[in-house]
Amino acid sequence: MSHLFNHAVAGVVKSPPWLRIRKPIAHGPSAHRRDDSRHQDLTTGDTEEMSLIHHIIRPEEGDHFLNLGAHVSIKVPGEATGGQFALIEHTVPPQAGPPPHAHAETEVLYILSGHFEVLVASERAEVGPGTIIHVPPQTLHTTRNIGHSAGRQLSLYLPGGAEGFFREAGTPVTDLRNLPNLDAPTNLADVDVPRVLRIAKKYGMQVGAESDQA
Repeated sequence: MSHLFNHAVAGVVKSPPWLRIRKPIAHGPSAHRRDDSRHQDLTTGDTEEMSLIHHIIRPEEGDHFLNLGAHVSIKVPGEATGGQFALIEHTVPPQAGPPPHAHAETEVLYILSGHFEVLVASERAEVGPGTIIHVPPQTLHTTRNIGHSAGRQLSLYLPGGAEGFFREAGTPVTDLRNLPNLDAPTNLADVDVPRVLRIAKKYGMQVGAESDQA
């Protein structure tokens, strides 16, 4: 029976073209070039050979950034899906979260851990792990970690492209061992807010009062 199953799988299951991802050694589109057959382990700094076709994305893999105090990990970038979608994991310190904003993409958030206060349009709620949040295009929304330790969210953007904001506005993380303590509240006093707003506008995002008119 098992050999029949294996034969069926071999004949039916195809390699999804959108999951041709490698663990990058740098951020940006060049991290996903097809001729890059090497990757760097961000947990150890080691570089090793890796298959050009990568279907399984492990926790430490992706393009990593610090953005508004949160650790942002781009797991599946839009360029890997032909622009169809992007998948991003956010690890958010206590009391942290983005300002209310809106964008052209549909966003679906899944709360992996922690507790968040969520606003979508006029709907507000306190939610925990397992909650799914649907954000239609051009809808004012935000989430804020109301717990006492880091919380994690998985965001699906349809179509892809919003990840460009996190790449450009964030600070690249080249070694996960150097991440700040995400279980402690973050200090955003040094954030260049005008710069972040300019980049947000570049990617079609409206922040704060601007988004009320979107």
